[in-house]
Amino acid sequence: MTSKEAAEYLVNLYQQECKIKKSEAINVVLTTLKYILHPIKPPSDVKLKYWRDVYSHTVLMVNLEENLSNSDDQIKKIISIICDEFNITEEQIKSKTRKMIYREPRQIASYFIYKIKTQCTLTEIGAIFGQKHDMVIYNIKVVKEHYYCEKEYQKKLENICKKFGDGYQKYLPKEKRP
Repeated sequence: MTSKEAAEYLVNLYQQECKIKKSEAINVVLTTLKYILHPIKPPSDVKLKYWRDVYSHTVLMVNLEENLSNSDDQIKKIISIICDEFNITEEQIKSKTRKMIYREPRQIASYFIYKIKTQCTLTEIGAIFGQKHDMVIYNIKVVKEHYYCEKEYQKKLENICKKFGDGYQKYLPKEKRP
């Protein structure tokens, strides 16, 4: 189990067992991990490094909860519109499957969240979809390349922009790369 999976597992475990909110479960996990990590041992201890990584991922979850709580409605709206356009559920767009029917909407959602919610970091956007920041960079690049090359893809993105409302046309890719 990776440290990220362990952090998510611990938070979900506390949330379900104690029947508390996710933010409260994250605080419980952080407090517990601070207690475990308090007497810091040499970095050669592999188990300690693993728990430090779990702690880091839990801190990232706290940051994600705080940053997204303000913009959560807009992000949900973006994901909802894209899910409706592609006839998939929110769970499917957030799944880790590489099937094209889920990958393409995920790429488009990453692109629009990046363009519209500029205060979100690439890591935070990736966390929404269970990806790392480098996949978000790749998703943005793919959306731009398809937009420049495929007329059908252009129409798809323009239809999605129309559903966002007036003024969202500015978030479409601007100029073709050289």
